[in-house]
Amino acid sequence: MRQSTQGKDLMHRIWLCVAVLYLVAVRTGIGQRLDDAVVSGRAEQRSWFRWSVVARLTRRSGLVLLAGAALAFGWALSRRRFAQAAAAAMVIGGSFATSEMLKKAVLDRPSLDTTYPFNSYPSGHTTVAVAVAVGLILVAPQRW
Repeated sequence: MRQSTQGKDLMHRIWLCVAVLYLVAVRTGIGQRLDDAVVSGRAEQRSWFRWSVVARLTRRSGLVLLAGAALAFGWALSRRRFAQAAAAAMVIGGSFATSEMLKKAVLDRPSLDTTYPFNSYPSGHTTVAVAVAVGLILVAPQRW
């Protein structure tokens, strides 16, 4: 019984941190200016960054998502782990869908006189990276 209470406590703390991060980073002028600084800093680095492999993958996060999902799904199917294949597909697809829904429909970004009007929270790139990593971990053999 004690572990269940600790688990709920941890979940409440995590949700509180997510809410505070959203309120500070997206709904305040300071948070939006910091976000703008990151975006404009990336734009200034384009001269060398534009041709790097990382830049090409960054612009194609959907392709990375599909490739990671196909790798995880194929790996699980090749081992005849159908439940793991389904779990990996749900984690990867569900994570990306949730991130996009939150960004575009639930968590709005008010216009506070900043340069970039788009909503960058939650980060789609981070969601893709973590979702693919978790999907691959789900299908990896236990001995790894």
